[in-house]
Amino acid sequence: MTIHKHWKGIALFLLPALILYAAFFVYPLGFVFSISFTEWNGVTAPQFRGVKNFVDLARNDTFRLSVRNNFIWALSLGFLPTSGSRRSTLPCPWCGESSLPP
Repeated sequence: MTIHKHWKGIALFLLPALILYAAFFVYPLGFVFSISFTEWNGVTAPQFRGVKNFVDLARNDTFRLSVRNNFIWALSLGFLPTSGSRRSTLPCPWCGESSLPP
């Protein structure tokens, strides 16, 4: 595999996008991941808890209900657009005809 002869120019144009991507996506994602294993109120120093946070969430009835509701919403939103398009092909109840042109 050969190196492109304009690799420095390509890298120069890609560098700002990669820096912004790292600053606004990669770093916050890593920070949130590391904080998820701690108990922290935002003021004092974080205390490491390990997976106890996730065990507490799994045992919390309100959290499980919210996850179930989110799955219901996500699945139903996938079917709503298609049900609307099927509705447009059904016969018109007051005129006895399909709403689609022949």
